[in-house]
Amino acid sequence: MPTDSRTAEQFARDKAKGDEVELDFMHAVARLGGSALKIGHAPVVRHYQPRGTMLTPDGTDVAYYIAPDIAFTVPGQPTMLAQVKAKKLEGSLARNDTFFYLDERQLHLLNRAAAFFPAVLLVVYCETLAHLPGYSPFSYVNAEDLREKRTELRKRKVSGKPTFLLPLELFRPIAHLLEEPVLPPASLVFSGTSPRPVLH
Repeated sequence: MPTDSRTAEQFARDKAKGDEVELDFMHAVARLGGSALKIGHAPVVRHYQPRGTMLTPDGTDVAYYIAPDIAFTVPGQPTMLAQVKAKKLEGSLARNDTFFYLDERQLHLLNRAAAFFPAVLLVVYCETLAHLPGYSPFSYVNAEDLREKRTELRKRKVSGKPTFLLPLELFRPIAHLLEEPVLPPASLVFSGTSPRPVLH
């Protein structure tokens, strides 16, 4: 299990910043004519993160996984889930090699949610993007586009953690959701990738 090496003060500061970014994203969704809901934690689970439910691999019990932060929709789109993160743009604009870091654990969490829900997005908040044509401070990439079969991502260790480099060109400004479907119509049906239940 990964451990959190932050002090209580650092954790409180980071959580407050994360909460602020999530609320700003919810406001951005409302300005697009949509609605956003904050996903809460499961009352019986001691961890503070939002939680989703699934069957255990053997199909005999219910387990929890860390869920994305926000459920939202905008006109013309299905309900989507978003993991919202404040990020710094890394790399070099001069060399046209810019990217965001995403640690391996976070990518696995996105993939877990995407196994059950048809549209899961990673949304980054980065003020630098306000000054780059074709982007906005809130920009997104579909978790489906981060799968190995779609995109080959560079990987390195950052602060001792396996981390992927997500190229900036994978991202779209949040208003792009009003212009193009995140999914083809056939994808709106649950794929049934969870284990089959064991009936007693």
